[in-house]
Amino acid sequence: MSEKTVFTIEHNAVLIALLSKYADQYALHMGNVAMANAVMEYGEERGARMMMNAAAHKDRPTFVNSRIYTEWVPDFKGQIESEVTATEPALETSVTKCPWNDAWEKHGLSEYAGPYCQFIGESVMSGFNTKIQPKLVSEPLSEDGDSCDFDWGQPLSEQDLETIRKKKAELGTSCTMGFDFHTAHAYSTMGRILKGFLGEELGGDICQNALTDFANIFGQEYADRILELQNEEF
Repeated sequence: MSEKTVFTIEHNAVLIALLSKYADQYALHMGNVAMANAVMEYGEERGARMMMNAAAHKDRPTFVNSRIYTEWVPDFKGQIESEVTATEPALETSVTKCPWNDAWEKHGLSEYAGPYCQFIGESVMSGFNTKIQPKLVSEPLSEDGDSCDFDWGQPLSEQDLETIRKKKAELGTSCTMGFDFHTAHAYSTMGRILKGFLGEELGGDICQNALTDFANIFGQEYADRILELQNEEF
């Protein structure tokens, strides 16, 4: 990968929305069902990696550790704005600025964000521990909501928050992955699920058109990097 080929959240957001766009255009309702399942599979695989990272550090898949072993960090400070609005009886958070949403708005893709916004949080946590069941309880930013509000279903004490801060500082970026990896993972897993639901030919057309548009937006070297990583163990 060239030093100039730097993947960010924008690349991840755009590719996912392009897959959703072509699934919707080519297969209508079934395309949306397939894309929802594709997002859930992608999320569960991410959560499973988080769980394995926790286990490698001899940590259990608890709610606290789900906040520690996240796989990504923002591209820059202030890219995401989120606040804790309650910790009891359950953690509640509110995201008022989201880099995925910013990317969809920039590229005119917000109408295709629905499956990702609706299912990604719950599915990542399901892959980590099925007992953690967050719920999106507001209209998301991508649907003109004021914020993406989540009820995480479990409490988080001040002591827990301090534990999270300390452990994340200790781990640094050792358990995070670059967005070239995350974007290739999305293309690989979502493509596999779309082909499974819609057939190899139609699913393949959706993937190819999404990747072609992606290359037209960012450059062929970015599409080539995604293809280069297809043999990774996601």
